[in-house]
Amino acid sequence: MTQPGNAPAASAKAGNGLKLILGATVIAGAAGYVVTILVPAVLGPDRVQPFLLFWSAMYLMVAVLAGVQQEVTRAASPVVRSIPGARRSVRGFTVAVSVCVAVLVVAAIPLWNQLFTGELGWRFALPLAVAAASYVVVATLSGLMYGLVRWQGIALFIAGDAILRLVCVGAVLLVTQDVIALAWAAALPFLLSTLLFWPVVRRGVVGRFSIDVTNRQLGWNISRTLLASLSMGVLMSGFPLVIGATSTGVPAAPVSVLIVLLTLVRAPVVIPMLSLQSFLIVHFRSLRGRALGSSVVRIGGAVVGGTIVLSVLALWLGPWVVELILPAYQTDAWVLAGIVATSGFLALLCVSGPAVLAKSKHAAYSAGWLVAMIVSVGIMLTPFDVVPRTLIALAAGPFIGVLVHLGWLAVSERAVLRESLPIGSEG
Repeated sequence: MTQPGNAPAASAKAGNGLKLILGATVIAGAAGYVVTILVPAVLGPDRVQPFLLFWSAMYLMVAVLAGVQQEVTRAASPVVRSIPGARRSVRGFTVAVSVCVAVLVVAAIPLWNQLFTGELGWRFALPLAVAAASYVVVATLSGLMYGLVRWQGIALFIAGDAILRLVCVGAVLLVTQDVIALAWAAALPFLLSTLLFWPVVRRGVVGRFSIDVTNRQLGWNISRTLLASLSMGVLMSGFPLVIGATSTGVPAAPVSVLIVLLTLVRAPVVIPMLSLQSFLIVHFRSLRGRALGSSVVRIGGAVVGGTIVLSVLALWLGPWVVELILPAYQTDAWVLAGIVATSGFLALLCVSGPAVLAKSKHAAYSAGWLVAMIVSVGIMLTPFDVVPRTLIALAAGPFIGVLVHLGWLAVSERAVLRESLPIGSEG
């Protein structure tokens, strides 16, 4: 527990860390924005859908594997002296998980063949496997740095990965429009960021951490968040796959337009909250009772306020911006505003989730995300037009998930307060 005299210093350090992470997130978001504008602009609505689905599948896997970073963050803590075997243990765990993930992705080639037409399925499987295996390493290193409060290293990985992806995709587009080449350009930066940035941050990590669980316990904790991570991934980056799978009778161009706009318009709301998941876990885990509730309400209020402002801007300026940068992807203003507004519910779920997970309540954390995913996917299976059912699905599911998390927090923290009262004072 932080001593009273150290509270101002700890608060200042956390504030500086937040600024670094948000700054890196802005850079990463801008780089990702350029990629998701550039590729659709060059390929056009009729040809871009395979790349959009690959992009969605890749980041769905990243979201599923986010539990690695979250659990390593929770398990890692700074030490003055090196703990014998800690480095070897983490390295062995990371290699084992990376290999297993790569094998599973390749083994899922029949699934990729169903999602992608022609020979694209098995040809996409290889870059997907490389991306997933490499991301396990990135997630582990990032989790260690979060646990060690190494904000500069985390910011380097967040911004550097996105910049590398922009450079790789841009370079490929200069010579070809082949979607397989573009897929490799999107996947390789996970590996490149480790090769380039780990030597820079290594000295501040190696020998400076301990892990408070065994590899078996760490794997079990990650597996308990796997369902929640899958649910989170489906609702975020994986939702284009849901749209595509539930819109088989719709021409490719309108579906591509919706996916591109969904990706671009949701980003300013969702990406910052997604990047702050580990930061929020660190923030919430030291809070109890009313302090925890106040912090959740304060951060949630900021999310709601920002969402309202961005929704109004989307309604007012959205069509003009789309016409300016992607004239082939025009849609109604209410659709753009609706995408932003529904993203606010998802961002709130990204606040309530870490608050629950910080208290080691994996079942409650998973339940909120799972319920949200089931509701959203269930709505997408209805026969209504693709645009309204997408917006309703993205609002209703996360809203119910937030209620699940907040309900658990209210009950559990009330119990904590009751237990902390002196005997006989409850009456």
